[in-house]
Amino acid sequence: MQVVGGGIVIEREVEALARAALQKPPQQRQAIAGTIATMLIDRDRKLTDKVRGVVAHVIQPLVADIESTLRRELAEELAGLPDAGTLPASLFVMLANDTIEVAHPLLSRSPILRDPDLIAVVRERSSAHRVAIAQRPDLSDAVTGALLDAAEAEVVSARLANRKAALSPTMIERIVMLSQRMEVIQPPLLQRRELPAGLAYRMFWWVGGALRRHILQRFDVSPDMIDRAVTRVVDRRLAENGRLAEEQRRAEQRIAQLSRSGGLTEMLLLQSYRQGEIAMFEAALARMTEIRAITARRIAFETTGQALAIACKAADVTRPGFSTLFMLTRKMSRGTRVSDPKDLLEAVAFFDMVDRRRALAILALWDGDAI
Repeated sequence: MQVVGGGIVIEREVEALARAALQKPPQQRQAIAGTIATMLIDRDRKLTDKVRGVVAHVIQPLVADIESTLRRELAEELAGLPDAGTLPASLFVMLANDTIEVAHPLLSRSPILRDPDLIAVVRERSSAHRVAIAQRPDLSDAVTGALLDAAEAEVVSARLANRKAALSPTMIERIVMLSQRMEVIQPPLLQRRELPAGLAYRMFWWVGGALRRHILQRFDVSPDMIDRAVTRVVDRRLAENGRLAEEQRRAEQRIAQLSRSGGLTEMLLLQSYRQGEIAMFEAALARMTEIRAITARRIAFETTGQALAIACKAADVTRPGFSTLFMLTRKMSRGTRVSDPKDLLEAVAFFDMVDRRRALAILALWDGDAI
């Protein structure tokens, strides 16, 4: 027998009350279930751990009969417990699988829920449940990975907004890949402290102009990163030997000769593009910036001209030279249509904001990346 809040509660009587509730019509069963739930919520009752455990166990079969507002209050009370004590963990799991209005406090912060419990909710419940889980102050790679598997922008956004839970390099890389088709997650991703410069510059290829400027301003490139990139380039160049197309091979041989004789100039770069000798242009750009032809090709066909601005700055092309080359690329990509003068102004402004040292470092990263 236990004394509770000035009254006497006998464990057998609590159990008998629960058994009786199961035999009652739904309306009466709901009232009894609500009374038992209130015993757990009402702090003035000062239940002992033993009686609280008994009440929690007997209430489980009646959880569905408790009015939703009271279930929410019960979930809120349980969410604040640092450990389950004598309470059954299954009660936490049951409420965590309830409607999101009930489950949210438990999913977002209860330490009683373990990874298997959370992953089951991620896979079986709604996107709102997944958003709640993404807000937890501590998340393992296993749970974060399950959240990313759902590939929902609102869930990924919630995970990125959660600054209390760190993101591992593996999870960051997965989110970077998702950002190619989830534009909404790009800004918060670029704000995460865990995002390394190498991945930020990989995102350069698919983010908009404002975010590209943010990348240039925020992310510097360390010598170690460049060394690792160069190592990857060497490995790839060895693998690429013997696979070059004949036209590209001839262009590279011609550019090599011009380079030895001092004929590899800005004028050659412009002339080759103006005459439609794209293989020559790519080979010249590659030689002038010491990047692979495949990287030069990607730069040449990038539609905004911002990647070209970085390559031209690295190649020490002049501002007028870049402006001319930009207009030539626009003409080729748009046919006979005249480019908007605003496009040129924006491209030149981007060219001006990049210094040559940073441009060379960015190219080294791109060249070492899996393009």
